[in-house]
Amino acid sequence: MADYSNLPDGIYYDEWRKCFIEFLVDYQTLNKDNRTYAFEQLFEICNREAYQKLDKDVLDALSDFVLCNIDCEDYEIMDLVTSIVGMLGLKDVWDYIKSKKKYINNAKVVKLIEECDEEFGEHVDDPFWDYRNLN
Repeated sequence: MADYSNLPDGIYYDEWRKCFIEFLVDYQTLNKDNRTYAFEQLFEICNREAYQKLDKDVLDALSDFVLCNIDCEDYEIMDLVTSIVGMLGLKDVWDYIKSKKKYINNAKVVKLIEECDEEFGEHVDDPFWDYRNLN
C-alpha cells in the first residue's frame, strides 16, 4: 500500500487526481485493521494544495470508498473522515454522517460532528467557499 506522506505541499491538479485514482486502486480491498491507515493516506492526498475541485467521477468513487469503510463510532477515523469531507466537499458522505449522528454512542464523535456542522454550514459541497468569500 502506497505512502502519500511525502507528496509536495503544492501539486498540479493532474498529479493530484492521479494520486486519488492510485489510492482507490491500492485500497480497493481493505480489511478492518487497515482502515485507519487508509484514511490517513487519503488525508495526506487531500491535504495537498491543487486549488481545484476534483471531477465528479473521482469524487463519487472517493465517496463510495469512504461510505464503505467508515466507522462512525471510531473517533480517529471520524476525525480523518470529517477533514476529508471538508477538503473535498463530499456532501453525500456528510449527509450520511449527519443522518447517523443520533445513533452514535461515542460522545467525542458526536461533538466532532456538531463542531464540523457549524464549520461546514451550508457549503460542505464547496471546499473553496471560504476562500471566495474572504471580503
